[in-house]
Amino acid sequence: YKDSSFKNLITYIQSGREINYIGSSPGHVILEVGGLTYYAKQNEVDLVPTELVTGSDYYEVGRDGVLYHYTYNNIGKSYANYSIAPAASSMRIGAKYTSLDGVHFSEIGSNKKVTYYPYFQFQSIRYPSAYTGAELDTYINEILIDRQKTGIARYQNAATKSKLIGLGDYLKAVEETHRVNALFILATAIHESDYGISTNAQAKNNIFGIKVFDSDPDKGEVYASPEKSVDAFIREYMNKNYANPLGGYANGAAPGNKVVGFNVRYASDPNWGSKIAGHMWRIDTFLGKKDYQ
Repeated sequence: YKDSSFKNLITYIQSGREINYIGSSPGHVILEVGGLTYYAKQNEVDLVPTELVTGSDYYEVGRDGVLYHYTYNNIGKSYANYSIAPAASSMRIGAKYTSLDGVHFSEIGSNKKVTYYPYFQFQSIRYPSAYTGAELDTYINEILIDRQKTGIARYQNAATKSKLIGLGDYLKAVEETHRVNALFILATAIHESDYGISTNAQAKNNIFGIKVFDSDPDKGEVYASPEKSVDAFIREYMNKNYANPLGGYANGAAPGNKVVGFNVRYASDPNWGSKIAGHMWRIDTFLGKKDYQ
């Protein structure tokens, strides 16, 4: 919340994710999210003493020059990782960094600090993609074949059953009509529907997790087709509330983080914006790097 009266909700974050503790009173907790100071209710925050912290988030530059984010779940005591984009030129290969917002990085073991805005994470979605519908379909087909090759049970037959198959031309038509970048729409659908094979995607044609909540992941809107899910995502979310300067959840027309962009209010995952950016970067890299920068 913006202040200790709890009248102005700013954002929300998944349980188990780290937040910096600043201080507290009998009625509230003061904490830092994305480098900014906010307030939370006592019963909505778990204080973990430093001595009991078993892991924490960090970033690392791989040998391929790509910036990877390793996220830690304090409940499950486990790490997960994903790639975001090429690392900043001032970042060293093999070096590890901490960051509260995915923009301002501090190198672990040194005093070096780097400010870096991953391109797709902060690019306006109003700017169109250079790719055709056929090219987007090529990527969809290839990534589904790749998913099958992982041997993970849920991806069996992904290349024939995914709800993303054949969406390329429709995404480009939506981009032209509604001015929402097709690469962004596809990246969000990939992320929210687990490549079009999630339960909600398969049973409900809901490829954006619309009205699916952390507290009840089995709920969600039902659509006649994946295309209708795209329409709802654009009409009811992007162009009405998030990418519209007058929208109820407007914080800038980009994926962003917990300070700016859609991630402030669209998702509880504090790294949703950088994960969407990672998908966009991987699509763009596969198709020839026509959109990057």
